[in-house]
Amino acid sequence: MSLSFFLQQQKKILILEENVTPLQSLKTFCLKHRHSLRRQFSVLSHWKISDNYAYVCLCPVEEDEFKPFFPRGLLELSQPDEPDIFVLFASPLGDHWKNVMLQKRSNSYVVKFGFFQCEYSIYLAARDGFQCVTIFVHELDKYQIQYLTEVGREAGIDIIFLIQQKAELDEVLETDAPYFAFFCFDATSFTPQDSFSSKCVHLVPKGVLRIAFAAIVNKESYRLYKQLGFDLLFCMHS
Repeated sequence: MSLSFFLQQQKKILILEENVTPLQSLKTFCLKHRHSLRRQFSVLSHWKISDNYAYVCLCPVEEDEFKPFFPRGLLELSQPDEPDIFVLFASPLGDHWKNVMLQKRSNSYVVKFGFFQCEYSIYLAARDGFQCVTIFVHELDKYQIQYLTEVGREAGIDIIFLIQQKAELDEVLETDAPYFAFFCFDATSFTPQDSFSSKCVHLVPKGVLRIAFAAIVNKESYRLYKQLGFDLLFCMHS
């Protein structure tokens, strides 16, 4: 099963959700409660870029159906203190993340990771109290990326656009999307791959956060991404 398959399945599920809660109703709710749903500032916009370290944030995959796609093992590192930042894998097959969101601290910055690509998923993440949501650039053009960027601003939620090839990076750089990340997994097998990020990370403009979703399972892989100049690493693991 490929990335395209999961993106299509997620779209079908969101269509069913939209039949229950129409987009306009969801949008109206988010805009009405935007200030209470969102933190006062974005952790990412205040991130202090450092040449001395790359901060690692763990992203556990809890659902049994998805665990085989991601590597096992945890990387233990001594890191400088940063604001509370977490990633929750919110697949259509599980809802464990809902309990986590109910228990999170008010100052925590939580990223919703999933196979999302549409406006509805952005408002849904905002409604559920997330501060950020990932959007796959896969087959999106610069106009769609720009539109979704504006949707995120209106909803009061950050968006990290996930890219897997240079053409997608080029599309993102044609917009004013503030955050994007290298998704360092093969689009078909989900096996870890860092060839694209190592070849293209230098194209990221100076002063822009260098972010990667990757398999950081040992100190050697951590050093690789640190040497490439990444600032924030979301470690995908089962």
